[in-house]
Amino acid sequence: MRTHSWAVLLGLLLAMPAWAQLQSPADFLGYELGSRFTPYHHVVDYVQHVAEQSPNVQLEPYGETYQGRPLMVTYVAKPAHLAQLETIRTDNLKRAGVQEGEPSLDPMAIAWLSYSVHGNESVNTESALQTLYELADPSNARTQAWLDDTVVIIDPCLNPDGRERYVHWYNSTVGRFPNVDPSAREHNEPWPGGRTNHYYFDMNRDWAWQTQQESQVRLALYNRWLPHVHADFHEQGVNAPYYFPPAAEPFHEVITPWQRAFQTTVGENNARYFDAEGWLYFTRQVFDLLYPSYGDTWPTYNGAIGMTYEQGGSSRAGLGIITAEGDTLTLADRILHHHVAGLSLVETTAQNHARLADEFEAFYTANQENPPGDYQTYIVKASNDADKLHALRDLLDKNGIAYGKATRSQSMSGFRYMTSDEGRVEVEAGDMVVSAHQPKGTLVTVLFEPETELADSLTYDITAWAIPYAHGLEAMAVEGRVDMEAMPEAAMVPPPAPTAAQPYAYLATWKTLADAKLVADLL
Repeated sequence: MRTHSWAVLLGLLLAMPAWAQLQSPADFLGYELGSRFTPYHHVVDYVQHVAEQSPNVQLEPYGETYQGRPLMVTYVAKPAHLAQLETIRTDNLKRAGVQEGEPSLDPMAIAWLSYSVHGNESVNTESALQTLYELADPSNARTQAWLDDTVVIIDPCLNPDGRERYVHWYNSTVGRFPNVDPSAREHNEPWPGGRTNHYYFDMNRDWAWQTQQESQVRLALYNRWLPHVHADFHEQGVNAPYYFPPAAEPFHEVITPWQRAFQTTVGENNARYFDAEGWLYFTRQVFDLLYPSYGDTWPTYNGAIGMTYEQGGSSRAGLGIITAEGDTLTLADRILHHHVAGLSLVETTAQNHARLADEFEAFYTANQENPPGDYQTYIVKASNDADKLHALRDLLDKNGIAYGKATRSQSMSGFRYMTSDEGRVEVEAGDMVVSAHQPKGTLVTVLFEPETELADSLTYDITAWAIPYAHGLEAMAVEGRVDMEAMPEAAMVPPPAPTAAQPYAYLATWKTLADAKLVADLL
C-alpha cells in the first residue's frame, strides 16, 4: 500500500508543469527574508533557480566585479516574448535611431530595476529577490497581466563586492539576537564600509564617467537595450520616511515635460499603495535631477524615465533599530516597502506601455532633428595632447556617443572653453567633431554644456562637469553644424627606442594622467 502511494505521488509530481517547482525566496533559502542578510553567493543561487524554474525568466551574466563575483540581470517577460527577446531589443534600438532598419514587432515597454549600487544599502538586494519571484511566478495573475506588454530587466546587485563587505561585517558582529539599541556595535559600521566597490569608489557617481569595471560592463549592456523606465533603489537615514518620485528641483532644463509628468504618475500610484498601509513617505524635497552621473539622471538623459527610490535604514539599521520616534524599523519592513514600490512601478509602466514607447521614440527623433541646447556642435582641437584625445574618445565610446573629424576648415560663431568668451572661432580640417544631431544628442548637450542652467541653487551634488574643462581640452561650442567624416581607429603610439644600449633611467614628459600611470607601472 505504501509503495502504491509513493508511485501515485511521483506520477503527480512528474505531471506537474516545470514552474510548479519554482520556490519563493523563503522556501529556497530556508529562512524568511528579513530575518538575516543573504550572502551574495546565495543571491546568485536563488536567481539561477528562478531562471531555471520559471518560464518567464531568462538570466544573462554580463561581467564580474574586481573580486570576481558575477554580475547578472534577469529578463522577465511572457514566454512568447522571451522567445522574441532579441527582436524586441533591436526593434527598440531601431526606434531610437541607434540601429538601422524598421521594427518588426509592436512596441513593448522596457523597465529596468537596479538594486544595491551602494553595497551597505543592503535591503535593496533582499527586496529584489522577492520582486523577482512575484514577477516570475506564472500563477500570479496580477503580475502576469503586467507582462502582456512589458519586459522587466532586474539587476539584483550592482555592487556585490561592497555589499558582501557589509554583510560579512554585520553577520560577524551581530549577536544571536539583534540589538535594536542604536548605540549597539552592529549599528556602527567601521571604515571603509560597504557603500563603495573594491576600489572604494562610489559607483552611483560613475554612470557617465565609467571609471570602474562594474560600471563599464553594466552600461555596455544598458546601451544595448536603452530601456524606457529605469529605477535605482537606495536607502537613506534611519529616521527618514520613504522617498519616491517625483524628484525635487532643480530639474535639468533638457528634461522633457513628458519625463517630468510621468514621474508624477509613478508617484501617484506609489502613494496609493503606501496610503492604504499608512506608511509615511515624501516627494519633491531632496533628490533633484541635475548632475548627469547618477542612476536616475544618466538614464533620463538617455531617454528613460529615470527615478530614485529611497528607504530609510542603510547600514545603521541592521536587522532592526529603534528610530527617533521610538518605533522599531526592521529589515522585513524595509524589504516590504521597496518590494511594494517596485511592483507599483512595473504596474504603472504596464498601464502606460504604449505612451512610454511613443514618447521614447519621439525623444530620439527630436535629438536627431532638433536637439536641445544653444549649440549644435562641439569641436575639440586636433592639436590637443594625444593622450587626452584618446581618453575623450574612450569616454564617448562608453557612452554610445558618435563623433567624427571635420572635413574642411571654416570660421564660425561659437564659444571658446579656454577663454570663456563668445566670438568667431576657427574650425580646422581634422578637428574632432561631436554633433548634437544624433540619437544621444541630449546626453551630448548635457556633458558638453559650458554652463548649467539652475532653476534652484540648492542642489544635491556638483553643478559643473563640462567635458572640455574636466579633461583640460582646447575646445569650442558652435551654433551651426559642421561637415565631418568618420575618424580612424585610435592607434597606440609605440614608445621611443632607448638611446643607450643598457638604459638605467627613463626620461618622460609630464602632460596627462597617462604619464602618472607610466610612473606607477615603472615603480
